[in-house]
Amino acid sequence: MDRHFALQGLQGFYYKHRELSGVYADMCIHYCELDIAQLPSVQREHEEAEASRAKNMLDSGAITMQEYRKAINDIGRFEGRIAAFDTMLKIYKASGHLHKALDVCDSAIAYYGGSDYFETATAGLLKKLGSAR
Repeated sequence: MDRHFALQGLQGFYYKHRELSGVYADMCIHYCELDIAQLPSVQREHEEAEASRAKNMLDSGAITMQEYRKAINDIGRFEGRIAAFDTMLKIYKASGHLHKALDVCDSAIAYYGGSDYFETATAGLLKKLGSAR
């Protein structure tokens, strides 16, 4: 998780300065891509943290073994917002790289299991491109 938050900080810095030089926009995209690529490890850390929290509750007597098993079975996907998707979408749209922006939307929709925001963005991009999927 620490790496995810460090990458977010770098994304924010380079995004803020992207108009000074195309190098900054490229660096921002680079750090966004790194952040997205490491999402499986964020998920593992999330699962480990939730399992540890449930184990601590079991050990303290706060929950029963049955509740512990349910808590373990109920551990889901990391629900945090991944700003890298939105940041890349903004950069690609602003620079006219609409097909790359569509790829970002597809990745975000796949990650989130659907997303009104990215589905709406996809529709807008397709309209600009004059095509449908």
